[in-house]
Amino acid sequence: MALPIYPLNPVAEDTINTLNAHIALGYAAPNGVVNGGPELSTHLELSFGHPFFVRASADFRSGSVSTRPWPEGSLFSTTFSTDVLYYRGTNSLTAYLGAGVIYALNSFDADSHILDSLYTLDGITDVRYENSAGFRITVGIRFRKVYCFEMAFTRMRNGFIFDRRLSPNMIAFSREEVSVSDARLSFGYIIPLRK
Repeated sequence: MALPIYPLNPVAEDTINTLNAHIALGYAAPNGVVNGGPELSTHLELSFGHPFFVRASADFRSGSVSTRPWPEGSLFSTTFSTDVLYYRGTNSLTAYLGAGVIYALNSFDADSHILDSLYTLDGITDVRYENSAGFRITVGIRFRKVYCFEMAFTRMRNGFIFDRRLSPNMIAFSREEVSVSDARLSFGYIIPLRK
């Protein structure tokens, strides 16, 4: 039963190409700050010695912030990552496990009524969700050589930055730190680029 994932001769039965492009659609679960939302991922995987691969990725996620005490608004994130993946399997079924570092570029657009309230109460003129770094752990299954199902767990540390006008010529900045952990499920298609 375990032979597809643990073959008797993994090098001889290895069917993974040395260079692959990979595109996936997924759903990122809520993380305590950002609501769940769709995510598009693109990967480039390169073998650097059986059974290890290095993967460079770009992920695009759309979501919204509606969790107190954080200001409500829409958030678009572009995440860049580098992972090392370990593969085991055969032509019919391959499992993989990976880990790596990530960096997210965040674009936050606070709702206008929230900004009006913050300005009236505290003199806050703008709210930003800062870029963040973290790490990711990935578990996946690849089947029929071109399809894959993947689950990724991410941990990041960032914060909200508030611009507060103290006088017509003076602005102060304050930061409230946020640590987030989230999970993503995705289904993808692999495009072999080099055998």
